[in-house]
Amino acid sequence: MQKDTHRGEQVLCLRFERDPVIESTLKKMGICQWSQTLRCWYVPNIPKNFRAVLASVRPIAYVDFSAVLIPHSDNAEKEIKVKAKPTSTLPLLTIETQGQVDQFEHWLKSKRYSSNTVKIYTEALKTFLKFHHGKNVAAANAAGFDSI
Repeated sequence: MQKDTHRGEQVLCLRFERDPVIESTLKKMGICQWSQTLRCWYVPNIPKNFRAVLASVRPIAYVDFSAVLIPHSDNAEKEIKVKAKPTSTLPLLTIETQGQVDQFEHWLKSKRYSSNTVKIYTEALKTFLKFHHGKNVAAANAAGFDSI
């Protein structure tokens, strides 16, 4: 992303190699527009839009926005690089399984684990459940999936 001016308005320009998934995500947001003049996607440069773009794009792409946070310098080019993340081949969790993960997260919070610990444990559990999709995870034991 790059800070720029488009039609007299301060904007943040998103530059990336053409990717239909990222483009579709930006279109669905409703605040991003394509500029033929700048040859990039852009949003008005306000914090709310910056946060919205990050929240929408981070799940599907790596976003390097460190240059935007550096104080302005006339010679420095302010860019945010967006690179597509490798797509996951793991299946999505079922609604029932997601509910169980949510219960586990609630239990961790009730035990007063730190927010980072809760995040890491729940993400690890989700990955484990996605990897073992279709297997009887409840039958797993310390020796492995002997009974499956």
